[in-house]
Amino acid sequence: MVNPEMYDLADDPDEQNDLYKKQLERASELHEKLAGHFGEELDSSAAPMPSKQLDADEMLRLRSLGYTVSSPKGAPDAGKGADPRSMMQVMDEVNRVVFGKPPEQRGPEEITKLEDLLQQNPDFVPGFRYLGVMRRANGDLEGAVAAFAHGVKLHPNSPDLRMMLAECRGQLGQNQQALDDLHILLAADPENAIAHMLCGRLLLVSDKPDSAITSLLVATTLEPDLRGCAEALRQAHARAGRSAELLPFLDSMLESHPKSSALRKAKSVLLYGQGQVEEAEVVLRDGLRLAHEDPQAVNNLVKLLLNSIDPERKRLAEAAALMAELSEKKMKSDADLMLTLSQVLGAQGKVDEAMTACKQALEIAEGNQHNSVVKMGNQYLRMLENARPQAGSR
Repeated sequence: MVNPEMYDLADDPDEQNDLYKKQLERASELHEKLAGHFGEELDSSAAPMPSKQLDADEMLRLRSLGYTVSSPKGAPDAGKGADPRSMMQVMDEVNRVVFGKPPEQRGPEEITKLEDLLQQNPDFVPGFRYLGVMRRANGDLEGAVAAFAHGVKLHPNSPDLRMMLAECRGQLGQNQQALDDLHILLAADPENAIAHMLCGRLLLVSDKPDSAITSLLVATTLEPDLRGCAEALRQAHARAGRSAELLPFLDSMLESHPKSSALRKAKSVLLYGQGQVEEAEVVLRDGLRLAHEDPQAVNNLVKLLLNSIDPERKRLAEAAALMAELSEKKMKSDADLMLTLSQVLGAQGKVDEAMTACKQALEIAEGNQHNSVVKMGNQYLRMLENARPQAGSR
C-alpha cells in the first residue's frame, strides 16, 4: 500500500494518531477487506495480501459481475496506483452507485452517475472496470470496450481488465484484437487457464480448430473442471476431424482427476455421439458415485436420462428424484441447473411449472452473462409456450 495509515476516527477524528504500525494485524485485516472489495488496481504497488484463492471457474463467473480481480504472477509495477486514503471519498461514491442495486437492476441511470464520477476522477481504475461491466450488461459492447481499454491503459498489468476487454472484443467480432490482448496477458501469466480457454474459443469461432485445440488442451490441463473448457475442447476436436485423439487425453486426465464433472461430461458426450450410450452413462454414474454432492455431476446424468429412450418413464422418475435432492440455494445460483429442472418438469407434463423455472433460468443466465444458457433457455421457453394450449385442453 502507498503510504499506509490507520486511524480510529471515533477517538481520533482529526487523525493525529496513526495506528498502522502499532496494530499491524488489524491493519492487515482491513487491507484485505479493502483489496477484496476494490481489487488490485486500487493498490497496485503493494505486495499481495493473504486471501481466499478462488479456482478459475469461480473467478470467471464472479468476474462477469465485476466483483473479482486476479493478479498476474510476479510483483506489479511499483509506483503506480493512488493512495487509498486519498481516494476514500471517490471509493465510497462509486460503491454506492455500483453496489447500491443488484447487477440485474443496474441501468442507464447508474451508468450515467458512474460516468460523471469518472469524469471527475479519470485515474480511478476500478471505476472503469465497473463501468465496462455495467455497459456490457446493458448491451453497449462498444462502450464496454472503451471503458475496459481505458482501464487497461491506466493499469496494463491487470489480467481481469485485459480478459474483459478481450471478451467484449470477441463479442463484437474483433477476434484478432481480442487474441492480441490475451497474448499480452499470457506473456505475463502463462498459467492463466481462463485466458488460454478464451484464446481457444476465439480461435474456434475464427475457424482455426487446430490452433484452438492447442490452447484448450493447455487450459484443460491447468484447470480440468473449468466450466465449458472440456466441452469446447471436444467441439474443437470434432471440427478438426480429430475426435479419435481426444478419448486417450480425457482418460489420462480422469486418472488424476476422477471427480471432474467437466471431463466426464466431455467423455460421455463423445461416447454418446459414437453410439456408445451405455458406456456414456457408466462414465456419468461413476462420476456421481465419486462426487455425489457435485451439482454438475447430477446435472450431467439428468441430461443424459432425459435424452434416453424411456417408455416406462423410469429414467424420468430418476431424473426428477436427482434434481429434488439438490438444494434450493444451488439451484437458484446456477442457470444451467435451473434450466435442467425446467426440462424435467416439462417432460413430466408440468408445463406451467416448467415455464416458471425456465424464466428463472433465463434471469440468472442473463445476470451472469451465461449466453449459451440464454440461447437454450429461450428456445425451450418457446417450445413450452407452444405446448401450453395442448396442456390446457387435456
